[in-house]
Amino acid sequence: MNRSSLLALIFVLTACTSLPTLIPQPPAPTPTLPPRKVLAPRPTQPAPSARATSPTPTTSDRIGSGAAPAPDLVFIPDPGMRVENATNPAASLNAAGVFYLFFEQRSGNEPGKQMVATSNDGLNFASPRPPTPQDNPHHPFYLQLPDGTWRKFLFDPRTSEMRSESSRDGVNYTPDPGTRYKAQPSDNGTIGVRDIYVDPAGGVVMLYIGDMQGVNNIRRAYSPPGDNGMNFVLEDDNVLGDKAQGGRNTYVDPKSILLPDGRRRLFVMSQGTGPRPPLGRCCTISSFISSDGKTYTPEPGTRLTYNDFSEFQVNSLNDPVVVRLSDGRYRMYVAAMIILPDGKNKWAVVSATTRSTAGTGPATPPRNTLGVQSERVCLPEKKSIGVPDPNGPAFHQVLVAKSSDGLIWQTDNRVIIDQASVPEGLRLADGRWIIYAVDGTALGGPGLMYAESKDEGKTWRCGKINVQGADPDVVMLPDGKLRLYFVEFPFGPNPPPPGSAQSNQPNRVKSAISSDGKNFTLEEGVRLEGVQYTDPDVIRVGSDWFMYVSTGMTAWVAQSSDGLAFKLIGKVNETGAVSGSFVFPDGTLRHYFCGHGGILSGTSVDGTSVWKEESGVRIGQTQNVKIVCDPSLLSDGKGGYWMVYKIQPK
Repeated sequence: MNRSSLLALIFVLTACTSLPTLIPQPPAPTPTLPPRKVLAPRPTQPAPSARATSPTPTTSDRIGSGAAPAPDLVFIPDPGMRVENATNPAASLNAAGVFYLFFEQRSGNEPGKQMVATSNDGLNFASPRPPTPQDNPHHPFYLQLPDGTWRKFLFDPRTSEMRSESSRDGVNYTPDPGTRYKAQPSDNGTIGVRDIYVDPAGGVVMLYIGDMQGVNNIRRAYSPPGDNGMNFVLEDDNVLGDKAQGGRNTYVDPKSILLPDGRRRLFVMSQGTGPRPPLGRCCTISSFISSDGKTYTPEPGTRLTYNDFSEFQVNSLNDPVVVRLSDGRYRMYVAAMIILPDGKNKWAVVSATTRSTAGTGPATPPRNTLGVQSERVCLPEKKSIGVPDPNGPAFHQVLVAKSSDGLIWQTDNRVIIDQASVPEGLRLADGRWIIYAVDGTALGGPGLMYAESKDEGKTWRCGKINVQGADPDVVMLPDGKLRLYFVEFPFGPNPPPPGSAQSNQPNRVKSAISSDGKNFTLEEGVRLEGVQYTDPDVIRVGSDWFMYVSTGMTAWVAQSSDGLAFKLIGKVNETGAVSGSFVFPDGTLRHYFCGHGGILSGTSVDGTSVWKEESGVRIGQTQNVKIVCDPSLLSDGKGGYWMVYKIQPK
């Protein structure tokens, strides 16, 4: 069977059990410069599941008769509809703060058409469009495996077999030979909605709906560590202990999410036994929690029911999928059958959001407070690939070089941070040294991270800063606080095709403030924006602030009186960009930048003049290094200087 025939067989089984499958398109042109953007999130997800006892599903009230749900379990409907004429949502939030919503477009009795829409707030989505291969890394159902491979699983209803396609870059997929899993006799030839994830041991768990027209409950198959999802074996045919309920009174539509504390929360739907929509109203969303991946315990109450919606009449809720927002809250996207005033019905994707995170603290967390993840070693024994882009942050390393004059640099090639890019260094007033960088690991998700040294660079500890952006640059303010500048990309890490309408959307430089270098609070507004602007480099000279931004190999300068409102002045260099600027004790303003052969330098008279390139190479490429770039300079406090920079080994 050829690939086209196989994909044609992936059709919608029911509104509650279908799974979107994207058909790859030709890839967009690859940029010639080293990629600088944060890559899409692809979190690793632990814990194989096992049987848990559970009550008969009901469409009870929100809280139920047991203990009240924790704050992060109470979902409140958001106003309006996210996408109309749509079912089967698959939502994700990438490191740049862009929401991707994949869905099946419904129009009358026409077959579902795969579409995607994007949003900066997760509520107001742009006009839907057909997905392209560049959207593939954002699809939450495409799995990144421990060996770095991406894999999507496809069910062939003619043969009752699960097959797969794989990718090394997360963008372009090719069919895998053989069969991953065959429906068991007890499945009666059907495999419905699936939840597939990697557990802490490196095995791959598949929770799926079997025997959809009969028992219709959740089963579990497992691919052991080292197999990378190639061969699944059935381990449990009654994961939630509801097999005896049979048919429509069981839990279906499983989709889970990894919690910050390492537990896994499984969201499921129950139809109940009443009349089917649109004649009746049905479907309650519930959740189960697992600490060990082997026992799922029902959580009190229900997460969402059709009665929770008052803006319009909802007769059915199907296929819930939940994302964690940057402030720690959770948002559920779910397909809803909505009854119109004229009595007709239509499908739409709607959403509901928790009003707070679990535990103590304010009922609604401040929208501009950015959380910090617990510390970890900066050089883990095993790599954890965030996204397998061969030129991305997952394959970069941060090093340090030393100099006494800013021109001659020496390095011992000691790696400070593995799997990080675009480093920015600073020595704090209390003697700590800190480096901010783009996180290329899958530890805690993508975004920005820090490395901290309390012993002048001898040892380092790394941690996470949940700034949803890229290309960090930091300055110390007169009051001792830090201002972190970063780039927000409107369409995530994969740029749209050149010449398209999307390619003309501006990148935005934003900022956040911190008193301790780890806990940041967003500042309102945009510092500077422009098409293809990357890598802000901000420096204060006297009473003036200068920001240098890059568009490819060209550097531009913008000026500000307060460090907040910048105005573009003009072009300052065309032989290289991605700069790190520093004012030396003698008043020299020197700009280090990425050029041909490595890191070069130049000087400017007043911050706005064209750079005068200095002879020689500050740090050059070697035969074992593919890229040397992203310089940032800091004083060592003893009359010398450190440069943090990134390399990509060959």
